[in-house]
Amino acid sequence: MPGESFGSGLSGWLRLSLTQPDDRTVEAATRIAAHAASILGNAA
Repeated sequence: MPGESFGSGLSGWLRLSLTQPDDRTVEAATRIAAHAASILGNAA
């Protein structure tokens, strides 16, 4: 969720809910890191 949903002080931040089982959370974090690395041109 965009941070702005929780006030202008959180503009530019991303809010995540960690309510899924650990294995799904790890998979999601791995995918997010790989995507960010591809955008930034870094290895994940």
